[in-house]
Amino acid sequence: MLYFYLRERAERRCAPHEIPERGASHFHPAWAKVWRNVASDLYYRLRSARTRRLFADCFTQTICSIPQGSLDEKTLERMVFMMQDSKQWEDLRDVLMLCLSSTSYISKDKVQKEDQ
Repeated sequence: MLYFYLRERAERRCAPHEIPERGASHFHPAWAKVWRNVASDLYYRLRSARTRRLFADCFTQTICSIPQGSLDEKTLERMVFMMQDSKQWEDLRDVLMLCLSSTSYISKDKVQKEDQ
């Protein structure tokens, strides 16, 4: 889910020649910067969601704003349960933030030099 959201948002902010092919091993510097910024923005929005209602609003207004065709029914049901549970929504938020933190990282050796 996070990948689809990050990819869609980054594509909207980059020029066509900066967008990598799916599965690319190297990235345009502008793409890497936008990718990190989109992930960082979402991370901070999730972190600031201090109540279940604020988290649900943030989740649906961001991640759910992008078509998520890859979700199977069991995963969706589990996420709905966690979002509605008075304690487990925080676990879901924390896992999403951890995933964002790892997904946002693009090592320097994978970023193309400016002249390439």
